[in-house]
Amino acid sequence: METNEKIVTGYRTLDDWLDQKYGEPGTEERDEFDSETAEFCLAATLKEERLRAGITQQQLADKLGTKKSYISRLLRMGSQM
Repeated sequence: METNEKIVTGYRTLDDWLDQKYGEPGTEERDEFDSETAEFCLAATLKEERLRAGITQQQLADKLGTKKSYISRLLRMGSQM
């Protein structure tokens, strides 16, 4: 059976693995990874809460004082990565 999962060995912690893959905190690549991860988490949470509240993207945009296109783009970000 083929799988896309890879077993990660030789690392004691997730931070050790992240340091190896993206560099230590404070490096450009690691800061970019951390920023993208935070954006993804925020977008995923916003999408979840919008659905829980039962409101449309347009209603959310109106509540936040922004455009539906911005909300749509932001929520798509929460579905990717």
